[in-house]
Amino acid sequence: MKYIDFYKKFKDSPLLNLRDVATVFDDFDRRRISEWQEKKYIKKITNNFYIFSESNQSEGDIYFIANKLHSPSYVSLESALSYYGLIPEGVFDVTSVSPVKTRRIFANLSVRQPDFLYLKLKKEFFFGYKIIKYEKGSFLMACPEKALLDSLYLLNLKNEGDFYEMRFNKEILNSIMNSKIMRKYLKIFDSKILRNRINSLKKTYA
Repeated sequence: MKYIDFYKKFKDSPLLNLRDVATVFDDFDRRRISEWQEKKYIKKITNNFYIFSESNQSEGDIYFIANKLHSPSYVSLESALSYYGLIPEGVFDVTSVSPVKTRRIFANLSVRQPDFLYLKLKKEFFFGYKIIKYEKGSFLMACPEKALLDSLYLLNLKNEGDFYEMRFNKEILNSIMNSKIMRKYLKIFDSKILRNRINSLKKTYA
C-alpha cells in the first residue's frame, strides 16, 4: 500500500485506529506503520492508535481522542467543568471517567501534549453524559450536573478550602445545584456523603 492512498482515506480522521484501517484495507500490512513512523508521517499515541504528524488538534478532536483511547469513557471532572465555564479555563490534562479502570495515557499530540487521565467510576454511576457533535464527529461529555457530582465524588472535594481552590463560577454553579437534574442524579447516587458535600458547596457559594 502506498502512503498517499492511506493518507487520502484517513486525512480527516482525528485519530487513526489500526482496527479501522484493517476494515478499509483488508490487505493492510502493519509493517507499513513502522516505516511511516520512521519517516515521521505518523506518530504513535498508544497501542493501535496513531495520528498524522502534521495534524493540528482542535478542542473537539482532543475530546474525541480521549473517548477512543480508553473505552467506555466520557469526558468529565475538571475538563467538563472548564468546558461549561464552571471553573476558569486552563485545564491542561484531559480528565474522564470510566467503569473499567483508572489509567493515565501520555499523548504526544501535535498542538499540545496533555495527559489523558481516566478515573474509575462504579458501573451504576456511569450515566449523565451526552453526545456533542463537532465538525469531524462527536464525543461523549458529562452533563454539567454530572461533571460536578463526579468531581465531588471522585476528587475528594469536601470542605470550604477545597471548594474555593476550584474557583467555581458562582452564578453557573448555583443554577446547576438547584436544578431538577441535580436532584435526580443525587437520588441515583444515594450517598449521604455526596449530599453533605453539595450542601457544603451551596453554603460556600451562597
